[in-house]
Amino acid sequence: MKHLRDTLRSPCGLRMRRPFFTGAAALLLASGLALHGCVERKLVIRSDPPGAEVDLNGNPVGTTPAEIPFTTYGVYDVLLSAPGCARLQTRAVAVPPWYEVIPLDFFFEHVWPFTLHDRQEFFFTLMPSDTASDTGVDEREKSLRDQLRSLPPSEESGARP
Repeated sequence: MKHLRDTLRSPCGLRMRRPFFTGAAALLLASGLALHGCVERKLVIRSDPPGAEVDLNGNPVGTTPAEIPFTTYGVYDVLLSAPGCARLQTRAVAVPPWYEVIPLDFFFEHVWPFTLHDRQEFFFTLMPSDTASDTGVDEREKSLRDQLRSLPPSEESGARP
């Protein structure tokens, strides 16, 4: 005697999947969505002397030591300034770890049930400055930034710089 499952056929004449495997696949998908993974990324910027103001890609983010969450790997423009020190304008390159390389990144960000922590640490040394030539630079820069932010958005981009 034939079982019902052996006689089920699709309109094209192919045998249909068994309900057990369809249910198991749905359960696996649902549990994967509920227990998805996560990668927490942080840029850690330290300086000598500590307490320097940090601008990352033109945005002030705090003072050193600074821990800044980020989502994109790549090159970041870093500007450090501290009283009595020359400004340091440099770049920090956030390199993706092995588990953030395609196609592994999808698995570790969406399927892996644990949280991964990626800390990209950078250390910068600020040099003492000649205070006679740097007098008022901070104030002039702040004034120019405020003037720039107060300008209306350009017609081409529709956004503020």
